[in-house]
Amino acid sequence: MRLELQSTALLAPTRDALKDDDIRYVVHEGGTRSSKTWSILQALMLEALQRDVEIDAARRHLRTLKATAMEDWEEILRGNGLYSEKRHDKTDHIYEVGSGRIRFMGADQGQKLRGAKRDVLYINEANELSADSWRELKRRTRDTIVLDYNPSMAATHWLEDVLKSDRVRRIKSTYELNPYLTDAQVQDIESDVPVYREEDGTTVTDWNLTYEGDGELIKGDPVEWAVYGRGERAISPNLIYNKRTEKEWPAGAPDAYGLDFGYSNPMALVRVTFQDVEGEDKNAHVDELVYERGLTTGDLIGRMDDLDVSSSIPIYCDHAEPDRIEELQRAGYDAQKAKKSVTAGIDKVKEHRLAFTPRSVNLQAEASRYRREPDSDKPVKEDDHGMDATRYAIFSHTTKPTRRVSSASY
Repeated sequence: MRLELQSTALLAPTRDALKDDDIRYVVHEGGTRSSKTWSILQALMLEALQRDVEIDAARRHLRTLKATAMEDWEEILRGNGLYSEKRHDKTDHIYEVGSGRIRFMGADQGQKLRGAKRDVLYINEANELSADSWRELKRRTRDTIVLDYNPSMAATHWLEDVLKSDRVRRIKSTYELNPYLTDAQVQDIESDVPVYREEDGTTVTDWNLTYEGDGELIKGDPVEWAVYGRGERAISPNLIYNKRTEKEWPAGAPDAYGLDFGYSNPMALVRVTFQDVEGEDKNAHVDELVYERGLTTGDLIGRMDDLDVSSSIPIYCDHAEPDRIEELQRAGYDAQKAKKSVTAGIDKVKEHRLAFTPRSVNLQAEASRYRREPDSDKPVKEDDHGMDATRYAIFSHTTKPTRRVSSASY
C-alpha cells in the first residue's frame, strides 16, 4: 500500500528511532503546534501497517486524550482510507490497523494501567504524568517508549532522568517546522514574543530571548515564548508555588475546607488536611471537591450534602460574600470568613508542600500557572479560584488565634 502523507520534518527521525534497537526512549521536546503529536501518530500508524505490534497511547486523563491525540489519530486514519468501524473497539478505545493495534488509555484508569502490557508506548504531554504513573507504564513496555511535551516542567521532573539516559533519541522542534499552520495560528503563537520599550521610546523585539537591557516589558511573555514558541525549558521566576506533588488523599477527615464563591467564574470548594512526612516539607493535602461555573449557593449546598461535607469542620470562605456565608450557616455548616491578607496567606501556604490529589486537575492546572506580577508581591488575578480557596483553608486554619484563659484571684 502506498500512502501520500501530509507530513513534516519530524516524521522521518521518529520512524528511524522506532526502528533502532539501541533506542529505548524517543523524546519529542518542543513548542506548541510543532506537529509533534501528529508526526508521532503517523509513525505509529506506519509501524502498525508494517508489523504485528501492540501499541498504547496514554495521557494523564482519558478525556483530554480523546479531545486531542485520539481525534488526530482518527483524522489520520480517515484521511488515508484506513479507518474501519469493524476494527474499532469503541468501548476500550482500540483500533486495529494492518497487522497491529493501538489502544488509547488514561493514566487515571488505575486497573487497566497496572495490568496493561505493550510493545510500544506513546505518552502524550508527558510532563503532566506523575512519577508513579510513569513507573507503572514504563515497566510494562517491552520495546520503545515515545514521549512528547512542552518543556514547562520543574527541574526535578522525572523526565530529567529519561533525558540523561544513554538510550534516548531527543527530537526538538518549534512551530516553524510546521508548514501547514495558518497565518492566524502563527500570529497567535508569535503574540508571546517579548517587546521592550527603552528609555528613549524605541522598542526591542526579543525573538531570540537575548535581551539584557533595562527596558519595560510592554508586550508578550518571555516564559510563554520560550516554552511554547521556541520549545525551550523555562520556569517563570514569578511562579508562586514551586513545592507541589501529587498524592492520594490520606485516610481520615479533613482539617478544614476552603471556598471561593463564583457563578460566572468557577465555584471552588477544596478540603485540606496536614501531614508530616519524614524527610519532606510538611504536606498540605488538597482535594478538589467542587470546581464549576453557574452554581448558586443553593446548588452548592446540594453538592455539599451529596459530598458529605462535614457540618462540624470549618469552611473558610471569601470574606467579601457575607450574605452567602450566612446562607451556608443557615444550612447548618460551620462557614466562616477567611483571613484577608493575600501576601501573608501565600507565605503561609508556601511553608507547606502542596500534595494535590490525582482528581484535582483544575487545582493542579491553576498551581502550574499561578504567579506574581513582575516586581510585585501581588499574584496575577486570573484562573486563581482554586488557589484562593486553598489559601483560605490553609492560612485561616493554621493561624487561628489562641484562646487565652484569664485568671482571677479570690
